[in-house]
Amino acid sequence: MEGLLTFYIKLYLNVPFQISRKHKDSSGEEYIKHNWERKNVYGVGAGYDYNIPIYSHLSGFIGIGFKYTHFKNKVSGSANSTDKLPSDFQTKAYWESSVNKNAYSLLPSVGIRYSIGHWEAEVKYKLYLPACLFIGFI
Repeated sequence: MEGLLTFYIKLYLNVPFQISRKHKDSSGEEYIKHNWERKNVYGVGAGYDYNIPIYSHLSGFIGIGFKYTHFKNKVSGSANSTDKLPSDFQTKAYWESSVNKNAYSLLPSVGIRYSIGHWEAEVKYKLYLPACLFIGFI
């Protein structure tokens, strides 16, 4: 979603997300029977761009933005001891691990935008500055 305040100023809002669940290949290890990985990523970002006209339909811009992202990664599986062992020594194991992370970033950006009518294409470079860099300054 973008809003055009004037010819030179743009505000933007983005919502990144990814949801995936996949079975990891464990064919190289004979004792692992099942191994699943789930990844969830979602967040919200907002920012401001200032347009600098260069040529007809071509402009440069500089901007600043803020982004919050939540990462969740969950891995689960089960394993059997090798069938080559006697039945008294065979075991079955289950595991599950989960990682939750929150990321906050300040995003200065610079780029070039080409526009014709309502269509735009842009090349943007964003410098990700994580919140942990600013903890010492607060």
